[in-house]
Amino acid sequence: MFCKIQYQDNIQTEEQTTIIHSQQSIMSVKEENKEFLVNPNSPVQILIDYICEKVGIDKNEEFDICDVDTGELLNIKSLDAFTYATTVMKPKQTYVLVLLEKDQYGQIQRYDPILCKQTKLCVDVLYRIKRRSGRKSSASKELRRSLNRRRSSNSADSSDFDQKTMTHSSRSKK
Repeated sequence: MFCKIQYQDNIQTEEQTTIIHSQQSIMSVKEENKEFLVNPNSPVQILIDYICEKVGIDKNEEFDICDVDTGELLNIKSLDAFTYATTVMKPKQTYVLVLLEKDQYGQIQRYDPILCKQTKLCVDVLYRIKRRSGRKSSASKELRRSLNRRRSSNSADSSDFDQKTMTHSSRSKK
Protein backbone atom coordinates (compact mmCIF):
# COMPACT_ATOMS: atom_id res chain seq x y z
CA MET A 1 0.00 0.00 0.00
CA PHE A 2 1.58 3.24 -1.21
CA CYS A 3 0.73 6.87 -1.86
CA LYS A 4 2.30 9.27 -4.35
CA ILE A 5 3.79 12.60 -3.35
CA GLN A 6 4.33 15.15 -6.14
CA TYR A 7 6.75 18.02 -5.68
CA GLN A 8 9.04 20.45 -7.44
CA ASP A 9 12.57 19.13 -7.43
CA ASN A 10 14.43 22.33 -6.64
CA ILE A 11 12.53 24.42 -4.12
CA GLN A 12 13.13 28.12 -4.78
CA THR A 13 12.80 31.19 -2.70
CA GLU A 14 10.95 34.19 -4.12
CA GLU A 15 14.28 35.88 -4.94
CA GLN A 16 15.50 32.85 -6.89
CA THR A 17 12.18 32.63 -8.72
CA THR A 18 12.54 36.23 -9.89
CA ILE A 19 16.00 35.51 -11.26
CA ILE A 20 14.73 32.43 -13.08
CA HIS A 21 11.76 34.35 -14.55
CA SER A 22 14.11 37.01 -15.90
CA GLN A 23 16.31 34.30 -17.39
CA GLN A 24 13.34 32.51 -18.97
CA SER A 25 13.01 35.31 -21.48
CA ILE A 26 16.46 34.32 -22.71
CA MET A 27 15.95 30.56 -22.69
CA SER A 28 12.94 28.33 -22.29
CA VAL A 29 13.09 26.09 -19.23
CA LYS A 30 10.77 23.11 -19.14
CA GLU A 31 9.85 22.41 -15.54
CA GLU A 32 8.02 19.33 -14.44
CA ASN A 33 6.86 18.04 -11.11
CA LYS A 34 8.55 14.98 -9.72
CA GLU A 35 6.99 12.26 -7.64
CA PHE A 36 7.95 9.52 -5.24
CA LEU A 37 6.14 6.82 -3.31
CA VAL A 38 5.61 6.75 0.43
CA ASN A 39 4.32 3.99 2.64
CA PRO A 40 1.52 5.40 4.82
CA ASN A 41 1.65 2.25 6.92
CA SER A 42 4.37 3.85 9.03
CA PRO A 43 4.50 6.29 11.94
CA VAL A 44 3.92 9.92 10.98
CA GLN A 45 7.32 11.07 12.27
CA ILE A 46 9.15 8.58 10.05
CA LEU A 47 7.05 9.70 7.08
CA ILE A 48 7.78 13.39 7.78
CA ASP A 49 11.51 12.70 8.14
CA TYR A 50 11.56 10.77 4.85
CA ILE A 51 9.61 13.47 2.97
CA CYS A 52 11.87 16.26 4.29
CA GLU A 53 14.99 14.34 3.31
CA LYS A 54 13.65 13.41 -0.13
CA VAL A 55 12.35 16.89 -1.04
CA GLY A 56 15.08 18.87 0.74
CA ILE A 57 13.04 20.93 3.18
CA ASP A 58 13.84 21.59 6.82
CA LYS A 59 11.85 19.55 9.36
CA ASN A 60 11.02 22.78 11.21
CA GLU A 61 9.53 24.37 8.08
CA GLU A 62 5.78 25.01 8.27
CA PHE A 63 4.31 22.60 5.72
CA ASP A 64 1.49 20.14 5.30
CA ILE A 65 0.40 17.39 2.94
CA CYS A 66 -2.58 18.09 0.68
CA ASP A 67 -4.91 15.66 -1.09
CA VAL A 68 -4.74 16.58 -4.79
CA ASP A 69 -8.37 15.65 -5.52
CA THR A 70 -10.07 17.39 -2.60
CA GLY A 71 -7.65 20.12 -1.49
CA GLU A 72 -7.85 18.77 2.06
CA LEU A 73 -4.84 19.52 4.23
CA LEU A 74 -4.01 16.53 6.43
CA ASN A 75 -2.48 18.49 9.34
CA ILE A 76 0.16 15.79 9.41
CA LYS A 77 2.44 17.64 11.83
CA SER A 78 -0.30 17.94 14.43
CA LEU A 79 -0.64 14.15 14.71
CA ASP A 80 1.16 12.19 17.40
CA ALA A 81 4.60 11.06 16.16
CA PHE A 82 3.71 7.38 16.58
CA THR A 83 0.29 7.58 14.89
CA TYR A 84 0.26 5.69 11.63
CA ALA A 85 -0.19 7.86 8.55
CA THR A 86 -2.92 5.49 7.34
CA THR A 87 -5.27 7.33 9.70
CA VAL A 88 -5.24 10.32 7.32
CA MET A 89 -3.76 9.07 4.03
CA LYS A 90 -5.64 6.91 1.54
CA PRO A 91 -3.82 4.18 -0.42
CA LYS A 92 -3.05 4.93 -4.08
CA GLN A 93 -3.93 8.60 -3.57
CA THR A 94 -1.74 11.45 -4.83
CA TYR A 95 -0.66 14.20 -2.43
CA VAL A 96 1.39 17.38 -2.71
CA LEU A 97 3.43 19.27 -0.16
CA VAL A 98 2.24 22.76 0.72
CA LEU A 99 4.33 25.37 2.52
CA LEU A 100 2.27 27.36 5.00
CA GLU A 101 2.85 31.00 5.82
CA LYS A 102 1.30 31.90 9.17
CA ASP A 103 0.75 35.20 10.93
CA GLN A 104 1.79 35.99 14.53
CA TYR A 105 -1.43 34.35 15.80
CA GLY A 106 -0.79 31.07 13.99
CA GLN A 107 -3.46 31.68 11.33
CA ILE A 108 -2.54 30.54 7.83
CA GLN A 109 -2.10 33.55 5.55
CA ARG A 110 -0.72 31.88 2.44
CA TYR A 111 -0.56 28.44 0.87
CA ASP A 112 2.38 27.69 -1.41
CA PRO A 113 2.32 24.24 -3.05
CA ILE A 114 5.79 22.88 -3.65
CA LEU A 115 5.02 22.42 -7.33
CA CYS A 116 6.08 24.03 -10.58
CA LYS A 117 3.98 27.19 -10.63
CA GLN A 118 3.26 26.99 -14.38
CA THR A 119 1.50 23.63 -14.13
CA LYS A 120 -2.25 23.09 -14.13
CA LEU A 121 -1.85 20.89 -11.05
CA CYS A 122 -0.51 23.82 -9.02
CA VAL A 123 -3.40 26.09 -10.01
CA ASP A 124 -5.96 23.34 -9.31
CA VAL A 125 -4.50 22.51 -5.90
CA LEU A 126 -4.47 26.18 -4.83
CA TYR A 127 -8.07 26.59 -5.98
CA ARG A 128 -9.21 23.51 -4.04
CA ILE A 129 -7.35 24.51 -0.87
CA LYS A 130 -8.80 28.02 -0.91
CA ARG A 131 -12.29 26.71 -1.63
CA ARG A 132 -12.08 24.30 1.32
CA SER A 133 -10.66 26.93 3.64
CA GLY A 134 -13.40 29.39 2.71
CA ARG A 135 -10.96 32.03 1.54
CA LYS A 136 -11.88 33.87 -1.61
CA SER A 137 -9.27 34.88 -4.12
CA SER A 138 -8.54 38.56 -4.58
CA ALA A 139 -10.05 38.36 -8.07
CA SER A 140 -13.37 37.14 -6.73
CA LYS A 141 -13.31 39.83 -4.01
CA GLU A 142 -12.79 42.50 -6.65
CA LEU A 143 -15.59 41.05 -8.76
CA ARG A 144 -17.94 41.12 -5.76
CA ARG A 145 -17.01 44.76 -5.02
CA SER A 146 -17.68 45.72 -8.62
CA LEU A 147 -21.07 43.98 -8.59
CA ASN A 148 -21.99 45.66 -5.30
CA ARG A 149 -21.07 49.08 -6.72
CA ARG A 150 -23.25 48.43 -9.76
CA ARG A 151 -26.14 47.28 -7.60
CA SER A 152 -25.92 50.33 -5.36
CA SER A 153 -25.73 52.70 -8.34
CA ASN A 154 -28.66 50.88 -9.99
CA SER A 155 -30.74 51.13 -6.83
CA ALA A 156 -29.94 54.86 -6.57
CA ASP A 157 -30.96 55.30 -10.22
CA SER A 158 -34.18 53.38 -9.68
CA SER A 159 -35.09 55.46 -6.59
CA ASP A 160 -34.54 58.63 -8.65
CA PHE A 161 -36.73 57.14 -11.34
CA ASP A 162 -39.45 56.28 -8.78
CA GLN A 163 -39.41 59.84 -7.40
CA LYS A 164 -39.60 61.35 -10.90
CA THR A 165 -42.41 58.97 -11.83
CA MET A 166 -44.38 59.80 -8.69
CA THR A 167 -43.90 63.53 -9.25
CA HIS A 168 -44.95 63.20 -12.86
CA SER A 169 -48.00 61.07 -12.03
CA SER A 170 -49.14 63.45 -9.26
CA ARG A 171 -48.95 66.39 -11.70
CA SER A 172 -50.99 64.56 -14.30
CA LYS A 173 -53.75 63.78 -11.77
CA LYS A 174 -54.24 67.50 -11.02
